[in-house]
Amino acid sequence: MHYMKTKKKCSALVVGFLAIFSVCVGFALFKRSHKAEPSLRFVSIIFRHGERAPDKPLPPGLHEDAIFWPEGLGALLQRGKENMFELGRSLRYRYDGFLSSKYIPAGIAVISSDVDRCIMSAQLLLAGLYPPEGIQKWNPDLPWQPVPVHSLPPECDKLIKVTSHCPLLMEERRKRLQRLKEIVEENEEFLSYLSQKTGVVITSNQISNLFEHVSSMQYQDFPPPEWARNHDPDKWKWYREVDYIRSSSTTLIKLQSGNLIKDVLSKMKQKTDSEAKFSRRLNVYSGHDFTLISFWQNANISQEITDQPLNGAALLIELHEINGKYRVKILYKKHPKDEDLLVLKTVACQNYSPEDDMCDFDTFSSALQSSIFTDFDAACQIPNEQ
Repeated sequence: MHYMKTKKKCSALVVGFLAIFSVCVGFALFKRSHKAEPSLRFVSIIFRHGERAPDKPLPPGLHEDAIFWPEGLGALLQRGKENMFELGRSLRYRYDGFLSSKYIPAGIAVISSDVDRCIMSAQLLLAGLYPPEGIQKWNPDLPWQPVPVHSLPPECDKLIKVTSHCPLLMEERRKRLQRLKEIVEENEEFLSYLSQKTGVVITSNQISNLFEHVSSMQYQDFPPPEWARNHDPDKWKWYREVDYIRSSSTTLIKLQSGNLIKDVLSKMKQKTDSEAKFSRRLNVYSGHDFTLISFWQNANISQEITDQPLNGAALLIELHEINGKYRVKILYKKHPKDEDLLVLKTVACQNYSPEDDMCDFDTFSSALQSSIFTDFDAACQIPNEQ
């Protein structure tokens, strides 16, 4: 697959990084997660972008102050920038030594959803992962260096956001929204609660937009308007579960993640082939909440995912070589500043000893063959049109 380079936003990043580094100077040192084992041979990292502003304006009748979103709707917030940089630093700690401290182009590939907040999140992560050293310090006043981030134009993206032409995927996404609408409308108490909190009549079509505003306002440092204060987090948790977990069909999940799983597997397979001379050590995929959820569900991870991933959450899929055998370890970082890494297992690997946090690569790969496509374009056809 050929990846197109993203449009560089270096001038904007310079300003952003200067602000970020001024904030980071005051951070106290904290306990880090464990370093990766010496047996590590390759790692794929799939993460959700940082905290952002909502995509759309508020429902009619609700006050919105422009100071909440100074960089525009959908933009990465200051907290999102700080946390994505911190995610890069935490990854540097875990993989330092396995990844050279010097940026080596052949050692890493980064691909992002073609959405500004995802591209910027990848750039910020890379700033934390590869601070310049030695001859790579091109500017003594700026501890940052450019590292390429590639993205696919929407009409070609079959990997992360999956916006390429796919009739069945479009139909499944339409059905998901209809299912979500029906589930929400059955919960009259929830709709009544939102209408009471906001002072306007909230319909099922407005809830997703309202949720984005309520959650995004929590990330800002100034007080939100009265209608956005003191919402019951348990009620929103119900909605998040319905929206992100319960409304998706198995067909939708596979269409949204099958090619990503296939890409992850193919890179690990190349690494196990001594004749392939595959020198890369890291693949990074910058995506969305549904990118992680669909991968999680389609990969048949035995621990159930029950809520929307936090901004900056990351799946780390590691390939290890132990006594001549290749093994897979899956880790989940819930948030960039979360010190703990949760060990995950696929259903095919859950019968291994509880003390064994890895799975044989052949077992892992074979079990996931039903989760990928041999012909994605053919799978995209709506059955009754074939």
